[in-house]
Amino acid sequence: MNSQIYSNMDSVRNYNIFAQNRANASSAMTRATTGLKIASVKDSPSNWAVSARMQERINSLNQANQNVQNDTALMKTAEGGINNTIEVLSTIKARVIQASSGDSTDEDRVTLAKEMKTLFEHINYNADSTRYNGKLLLTNAKNGQSDTGEANSANTDEISLRFQIGDDTNSYVSFKLKSMTVKGLGLETYSAAVHTVAAKSPSAVSESDVTFLRPSGSTAFMTTLNAALEKALEAATDIGTYEQRLGYVSDNVATQIENLEASDSAIRSSDMAKEITEYMKWSVLSQASQYMLAQSNQNAFSALNLLLQ
Repeated sequence: MNSQIYSNMDSVRNYNIFAQNRANASSAMTRATTGLKIASVKDSPSNWAVSARMQERINSLNQANQNVQNDTALMKTAEGGINNTIEVLSTIKARVIQASSGDSTDEDRVTLAKEMKTLFEHINYNADSTRYNGKLLLTNAKNGQSDTGEANSANTDEISLRFQIGDDTNSYVSFKLKSMTVKGLGLETYSAAVHTVAAKSPSAVSESDVTFLRPSGSTAFMTTLNAALEKALEAATDIGTYEQRLGYVSDNVATQIENLEASDSAIRSSDMAKEITEYMKWSVLSQASQYMLAQSNQNAFSALNLLLQ
């Protein structure tokens, strides 16, 4: 028997095997407890880089999907404001029809004008109060600048919006909301006429003051109201179309996120059953190699005892 007491090569070999088994058991335990088979770059640099890029895109798409939800809420807010304006315009039209009837007197027309004055004021109020996150949606008079960076003009009857719906610079949707003010709807002239009549007492109103409400003169007023209603209805339809598109975008982004997360999980996630089995295997081997290390050390002491006898 060749016993090398000075270097004890059996012990060195057994120790190296024991250290490797213990390291393997520790790695398997880490993968089982964290649920990740790539917990750090050193585990697999190339796969870690692929996974990191996937996670970056997942984060970006999650934010894009949140943007879509916010944009949809904005559009619904605008839709609600326009629907309210449509109801008011319908009421004004009904009052004009009532005023133009032959059984209405000029005193009746003054009373109806007072009601219409309030309704016209509500149209402007509605445009000034329909906001989302502080942004005016139905008038550009107070927004200062559009999303494109161009100053909004008081004469412009559109509100420019740009929705970022993806994770790159080209993934956006541009949209224009029409102004729903009295001026934007083309009703400024008749609103002023109504205000003039409403400011007078019935006895002070002349026949010329209410000509636009009489049967012979109400046709132009009705035509203008119909045009305003068509503009409001078209604006509501446009919003509905974009809400539908945003719904499709949200579904598409959610599908992309799901597929990316599945791919990332395949790269990073541990097979728990496999890792626990691996841990048990390396743990048993570690204990066995530890026993063999102790045995090889005991053999060296036995050889020394023989020499000393």
